[in-house]
Amino acid sequence: MSTTIYPPTGAAPQPGSGFPQFNLHTVLIALRCWWHLALPMGLLLAAGAAVVVYYVSVPTYTAEAHLEIRPKGTLLQNLAHDGAQKFVANQLQLLKSPPVLEPVLAIPLVDKTPELLEEEDKLAYVRNHLVILPLAGSDYFVIKFTSRDPAKAALIVNEVIKSYMAFQGRHDSRVGEITIELLQRQELNQQKEVGRLRKKVEELTQ
Repeated sequence: MSTTIYPPTGAAPQPGSGFPQFNLHTVLIALRCWWHLALPMGLLLAAGAAVVVYYVSVPTYTAEAHLEIRPKGTLLQNLAHDGAQKFVANQLQLLKSPPVLEPVLAIPLVDKTPELLEEEDKLAYVRNHLVILPLAGSDYFVIKFTSRDPAKAALIVNEVIKSYMAFQGRHDSRVGEITIELLQRQELNQQKEVGRLRKKVEELTQ
């Protein structure tokens, strides 16, 4: 009758049990022996990864332009600080609004931008990817747009600014017309009032 004795559960493996013994000394010896093979292999793998990234990734280009936004005109220059801030905030929203962006998207060359050809809602894409950043607390803002086509990126940025300036010109012209109409109406009312007072004075004199 033979008896078999098993090692206790969780006991460390004994030398010669088949489990490799790893320590810092072993790692250093392995590196010293195999570095001349590991280094070229690492460089080769890194070069291969760089080639794959180069051919798979698509480069993009960002165009930017500077735009000055501040209250203008004698009436607007007298606005309170909060009013001036609200004016600038309104202009930033106007830059991304349909009245400014729709004329830009109507340009055939803009419509052929690679990113826009892939989008159903072109207006939403331009609005979401048009970046407007303040420039060091000044009245100038940086307008940015990124595309796979550098010429199209620059075109969109320039056309957005041109459309905004054209809208502002029409708005200022309309405001000027309304102001002139109000002044003419006020002048007419004053003339009527002066005539009424003159007539009353003449009646009292008689």
